[in-house]
Amino acid sequence: MSLSESTYKYLAEVMGTFLLLFFGDMSIAVSFMGDTNTRLFQIVMGWFFAVFIAIYTIGGISGAHINPAVTIALWFGKRFPKKDVLPYIVSQLIGAFLGGMFTYIFWSGMWSIYDPNFTKWSWSQILHCHYPNPAMFPDAYPVAEGGNAATLSDALKWGNAHWPLWLGFLIEFVMTALLLFTIVAAGDPDSPLCAGKWAGAIVALYVGFACFITPMTMTCMNPARDTGPRFLTLMLGYGHIAFPGYRWEWPVIYVIPQILGGIAGVYLWDYIFKPYFKLMKK
Repeated sequence: MSLSESTYKYLAEVMGTFLLLFFGDMSIAVSFMGDTNTRLFQIVMGWFFAVFIAIYTIGGISGAHINPAVTIALWFGKRFPKKDVLPYIVSQLIGAFLGGMFTYIFWSGMWSIYDPNFTKWSWSQILHCHYPNPAMFPDAYPVAEGGNAATLSDALKWGNAHWPLWLGFLIEFVMTALLLFTIVAAGDPDSPLCAGKWAGAIVALYVGFACFITPMTMTCMNPARDTGPRFLTLMLGYGHIAFPGYRWEWPVIYVIPQILGGIAGVYLWDYIFKPYFKLMKK
């Protein structure tokens, strides 16, 4: 079967984002339901290898964006054609949904024990992000939905006092900006330290390290990574936990700052640091 060049790229983005979510979410599921006595380190390594595998399997076909923030930022930076932006994003959302779906299917037996009625934030975080991280800050969630707060009002009061929305926005903006800065800097052919084929490994290392230092937002940096599985949790019955979240975490924390941050990261490289190479050629 012969497909068009564009079709191969879109399919690669579906597959790459599926691999990202499947291996990443599975690492969370194992940590939560596998009784492995591990938490953050295992999850971080899962996402590191998820990014690494996705980049080096389908990167030669589509460039392995696997992230709408990457696609949009590269388009703004004149590195990617406008005609492919929407198809890439749709492909990424489909792949993310499938990655979350297979994670749920694999663990559905245990899910029926821990959260049979699909009401607890603590188990929906296996599939998509929450702010603040329910595993670390259960006081931001009511007892009825898997947290420590007596009521929803108490949960909102604690969350707003200690983890305001502006802070979550800032965390995701900065971390996504640095992600795109790393991507374009590591792969810039004008740089004498251009990483070439090793650029993917550097990006994977960045993602892993980012997961270590900003677990407060679950280090999303990727609207598809969060949004795709949210459609799954909505279908499962999580309702407001899926969309839009208690405090509209989606899209305030998990869509807008990633897109703006990604663009900022590309512009930071292009207009502040990249001109150095032109200066040295004079």
